[in-house]
Amino acid sequence: MPHLEQQGEQYIDQLLVDLNLANLQGKEKGEVVEMLRSRFAEVVFNTTVRLLPEDLKVEYIKAASDPDANEKRILEITSQVPELAEGIEAALLFELEALKHSMGK
Repeated sequence: MPHLEQQGEQYIDQLLVDLNLANLQGKEKGEVVEMLRSRFAEVVFNTTVRLLPEDLKVEYIKAASDPDANEKRILEITSQVPELAEGIEAALLFELEALKHSMGK
């Protein structure tokens, strides 16, 4: 899901700017970026599991346990649900706004 990874990176960049964290350097920036990547990856996984039909959920979870080795299978499973991309994008936007709110305090 290269598009989703790219979208997540754009959201991370946007968050850093919106929260005045774009000037972070080194280890501190790395830790914040990694935390955000982890959050967005979790949103993608949870949303995918939630939106997949029951008969595909277990198969997806097994494949997602090693996404690098199972990339083709993950794409086969997720391509069977046309509305999945829209659902994930909406969930990512929601998470972006929630992070802006919680981190902006």
